[in-house]
Amino acid sequence: MRRAGIFIIVLCIIPGTLFSVSRYTGQKKTIVLKPDNFIAADHPSYVKPDVVLPKWDKNLNIPNWFYLGLADYYGYGWFRYKIFINDTTKAYSLYAPFAYGNCYIYFNEVLIFQTASDEQTAQKGDSILTAPSLISIDPKIVQKGVNYISVRTKGLDGMGGHRYPLNFGLTDSIESIFVFQTLKASSYFSILIFLSIFFGLYYFTQKQDYYLHFAGASFSLALWHSVDEGLIQHFFSLNTPISLIGYTGA
Repeated sequence: MRRAGIFIIVLCIIPGTLFSVSRYTGQKKTIVLKPDNFIAADHPSYVKPDVVLPKWDKNLNIPNWFYLGLADYYGYGWFRYKIFINDTTKAYSLYAPFAYGNCYIYFNEVLIFQTASDEQTAQKGDSILTAPSLISIDPKIVQKGVNYISVRTKGLDGMGGHRYPLNFGLTDSIESIFVFQTLKASSYFSILIFLSIFFGLYYFTQKQDYYLHFAGASFSLALWHSVDEGLIQHFFSLNTPISLIGYTGA
């Protein structure tokens, strides 16, 4: 049984690792974005680049207002990014990682992504979690020179914004990041679930309590990882209660 377990783990890791490494070179052509501006407030005018917003702390790479000491703020916040594009003939995309609340993303004031409509938000609650997303940008709205990305999002349990920095670049490169991150999260989850089953079977055959503890710990980590990396949001239609159950269970 031990050899079979090792064999299955190898089968889980090797294909994902090889595929991820083969795609990893494309990530060098992307830009890891840092917010230029942020405001812990909400108004439709904030999407306009000429509306002055407070500067974002340049030492913070992750767009999350928890790190600004605003853990008690649960309203909408706006992040603004300024990017320079020289070649407008190419296709560009944006990778937005897991966000802790309902999320709207604008490119040059044009809405290019939203977690849910205002009606769905009202029905499900304000803190609809956002799964990691691959967002294509219409070439018609890309301008040569300075362009602006505005992100309007909410918070959950003290965390507000995104789990990781946003990435911008050529579509092929951004697709590589999306595949890489999804495979990585799925591989960790699969390994943890396998360990939970593996130790659970050992408990039923050996009747040793510590195997049951290992099984429970592995399953708990799998639950936590699936929520914290945004994996579970792909399968449960952005349902916040499901994610909260995952956190609570873990």
